[in-house]
Amino acid sequence: MESHALGMDGSYGFKSVLTHDSDEHAAMLASWEQTYNQLSAGSFHGALQQIWLNRIHLFRERTNRSLAQDGLPSKGHFVFGVPLAMSGTALFGNQIVVPDSIFVFRATDGFSLRTPEFFDVIGIVVPERDIFAAMGSRFAGAAEALPGSPMVFMPSQPALSEFRGWLNSLFAPDGFQAMRLVEPMFRHSLRQTVVDQLASLLSDAVRAPLRSPSFPGRCRVVEQAVAFALSCGAEPVSVGDLCAKAKVSRRLLNYCFQDVLNTNPVHYLKVVRLNGVRRELRRAEPGPGVIRDIAGRWGFWHFSRFACEYRSLFGELPSETLSANRIHPT
Repeated sequence: MESHALGMDGSYGFKSVLTHDSDEHAAMLASWEQTYNQLSAGSFHGALQQIWLNRIHLFRERTNRSLAQDGLPSKGHFVFGVPLAMSGTALFGNQIVVPDSIFVFRATDGFSLRTPEFFDVIGIVVPERDIFAAMGSRFAGAAEALPGSPMVFMPSQPALSEFRGWLNSLFAPDGFQAMRLVEPMFRHSLRQTVVDQLASLLSDAVRAPLRSPSFPGRCRVVEQAVAFALSCGAEPVSVGDLCAKAKVSRRLLNYCFQDVLNTNPVHYLKVVRLNGVRRELRRAEPGPGVIRDIAGRWGFWHFSRFACEYRSLFGELPSETLSANRIHPT
């Protein structure tokens, strides 16, 4: 992990970090309670740049593996996601995110995001009162467009292109003068630009169309099943348990998973359990039998098969994850 930061007093600052684990990456986002589960196979590499402007938090997040992101940021804020580049579509709640869209949610609602293999996105966390104050009469009717739950919007493409260009330059290596954050006028000007441009984008944005009338219902089935699986931790969960929780047949559950996540429930459960093992290994003290104990607790009894599946998903053996704790304790 490589990082550098401007000295902060809790109200402003800048930080850049490279990560090699999805959990490590999620933990780097300040004031967020969230979990990242790696869904696609291969070594994880991420990059995260963050700017704090008193009450506003901006960050650019780049990841190279498909992730299931679930969590909750600080209360009393709106969170805007502005994709810069992506290898495919993302799933945000029950809506599809495409490159020319923005996604928005209130912090009280939390979020559920399934990212494509490569995802480069800028997140902007703004106090609700700042957005409402910026819209006022100047953006008449725009308040009605603000979501009470996670939503995807299609803004004016010229305005979105201009805003993304400005954001991209802000996070470019030679585009942001971190030391200027000590200047109150610089911070005020930057905050005002962010809020005004967001409000302007939202004022003429339209709701993105649903993929199909039945898609939200399938997403709800998957969300219920996934939330239940994640809440159980190391406790064994079967496909039958998911069916009972979502109140659907095994056939319908499988169809919903294929349509929404392009996988089946059995594979998804295995991936969730492998991510659980990895979390425990990254926090465990190396020692005899540690890996077998943790793997068994998560339902992996065939050790050689487990090691192969673990390596296939994360690009390293369980022993390598455990031994890394001696160098980078968590």
